[in-house]
Amino acid sequence: MDTYTFETNKLTLPEIKSKLASLEGFSVVSESDHSFKAKLGNSRKYRLLGSLIWRNYLAPMKVVVTQEEWHSRVSLAQPGGYLFYLGGKNEKFYHDSFSAVKQHLEG
Repeated sequence: MDTYTFETNKLTLPEIKSKLASLEGFSVVSESDHSFKAKLGNSRKYRLLGSLIWRNYLAPMKVVVTQEEWHSRVSLAQPGGYLFYLGGKNEKFYHDSFSAVKQHLEG
């Protein structure tokens, strides 16, 4: 799973940014009036521990949020650039992290 995209009708751009700010490793990379890009998760733990030893943290990811006319679109993606690929367990780790972010925004 490389990218996970979903839409929300309930949240505006500032509300999404505020909710994401309470999660581990959030930092805004760039922003405009109708979108922002951010980083989320713990890349240090991912580099040191991967997803096989310990998965009690949020996977590092890129976040792109765009405000459209009646909804906001949120895209979460694996950052890439790592020297190793861990297969199925890594995919599950990212799927779980993406789901946790979605639940955090919708909850």
